Parts: sequence; C-alpha cells; structure tokens
Amino acid sequence: MLGFTVLVWGTTFASLRIAAETIPPIWIIAGRLTVASALLAPLGIAVLLRRPKGTGASAQTVVGGRAIWSAAGWMSLVGIVFTALPYLAYANAARTADSSVLAICNGAAPIFTIVLAHLILPGERMTWARASGVGLGFIGLIVLMTPRLANGVDPRAVGLVLSILAASLYAAGNIATRQAPRIQPILSSFILVSSGAVAALLAALATTPFPEDVSRESLLALLWIGIGPTGLAMIAFVILVQRAGPVFTSFSTYLAPMVALAIGVAFLHERPGWEAPAALALILAGVWIGNRRARPAQALRIKV
Repeated sequence: MLGFTVLVWGTTFASLRIAAETIPPIWIIAGRLTVASALLAPLGIAVLLRRPKGTGASAQTVVGGRAIWSAAGWMSLVGIVFTALPYLAYANAARTADSSVLAICNGAAPIFTIVLAHLILPGERMTWARASGVGLGFIGLIVLMTPRLANGVDPRAVGLVLSILAASLYAAGNIATRQAPRIQPILSSFILVSSGAVAALLAALATTPFPEDVSRESLLALLWIGIGPTGLAMIAFVILVQRAGPVFTSFSTYLAPMVALAIGVAFLHERPGWEAPAALALILAGVWIGNRRARPAQALRIKV
C-alpha cells in the first residue's frame, strides 16, 4: 500500500506539466478536485448514513452530533485555502518549472510544518533535532533557488517561488487539520476535497473560459491527477494511517519526491542540474532529522 501511494503521488508533477500544456491552471484544479470528489462521494455518503456504534469519544470520531458541523467548517477551510490554493500555485508553476523541482519543493512541506507547529501548537516545541532538520531543509531550498535567481527574476524563478509558497500552505493545512474536531477520516477527506472543488469550479467559471483546443494528452493527465494522486491516493493514505500508523506512513515524504524526479528524467526528458539532487538530499535529511524522535501523534503528513 505504501508503494502504491508513493508511486501514484510521484506521478503528480509530471502529469501537471502535461495538463498545463493546453489547460489553464484554474481548470486543472477544478477538474482534479471534481473528479476526486466524485470518487470519494460514495464513501463519504456511506459514512454519513452509517449509525455510529457506542457513545462518547469513539462515536464522535465517526460522526458525533455537533462535531461534524464544526469539523465540516474546519475541513472546508483546509479544502479551499490550504488545498485548492496550493494546487493552483503548483499548476501555475508547472508551466515553467520542471516537475522534479516541483516535487522537491513539495517535499519541504514537513519542514514548514515543524516551524508552524512550534509557533501555534502547544506541546510541539522546537528541539535541537527539529531545529537542525529545519536548517538543513532551508539550506536545501536555498541551494535549489540560487542558480534560478542568479540572473534575475524569470518565469522559472517565479515557478520556484510559487512551489515553495504551495509547500508552506500545505504546512498550514497540516496545522489546521490537527486543530479540527475529529471525525471519520474518509468523511473528513470528502469534505476537504468537495469544498475545494466547489470553490475552484466557481472561480474557473467566473474568470476563465474552458479552452476549446485541449489536447488528448492534457485531458488524460487531468483525469489521472483527479483519480490517482487526489482520489485513490487519499483513500490509500487513510488506510495506511489506520492500519500501519502515521510514522510508517510518513515514509511517503521521503520516497515520493525521488519517484517524481525519476519520472521527470525518464519520461519528460528533464535534465535537472546538480542543485536538484543536492537540494533533495538536504531537504529529505532535514525531514528525517526533524521527525525521527517524534511521537506517533506528532507525525507529519504531506499532500500532493
């Protein structure tokens, strides 16, 4: 299951590059979230219709009275602000940046999460190990950015900045998810994805006509992003957390960027410079050092 999740998430950024060739970014986001919502809808509805067994905290984890409405508000916020917006940032970045660069920036999301958790969450104070991990991660981002900013701001540099912004928004979404009332994970995922889909569709309809000359490759890539990385991988992620625990599941943080880098080189003929693998090594080392002593309840997650 972990291998499936990593492989599917690893295809995200190559697929984004193909989709962005003929589809505007806002329609990429609306499309992927709508397809994922359709995939998750039967599971979410089944959870809503299921009567929770027992009483107390265990029942509230399933649906639980007012908890669902409070959780729906939180997860809608995460879906719109901390999921749809970073998706949009990555879709715009994919027009100019290599998919391998996008994946490396995405791998830095846990680094930003450590910093925000220290500032916001009680009991998540910065330790020397975490501070060392954060330092390595930011050095990796600097290594990645320096060659692209050496000649001034150009479209590739803008794409890199958008990718880093998206990773920081994912981190803020991790914190918001931790603060949200707990309900059944599948239902939580459905609310998150569907709220983002509604917001993205309204924005797309209001701002950008759907292009008439969409290529077959771009359309297939968009459908795959919705079905695979956004829908099936979300279900697989939930199953992994429930059956194997968040610490084991966090291995996806290390493996997905490496898969994405390999896919970009093999299928999109990308030729990243020396700074890309160097930055990837520094960021992943930072994530490992920053989380190696974390308790299971503190494990960080990553979205793609």
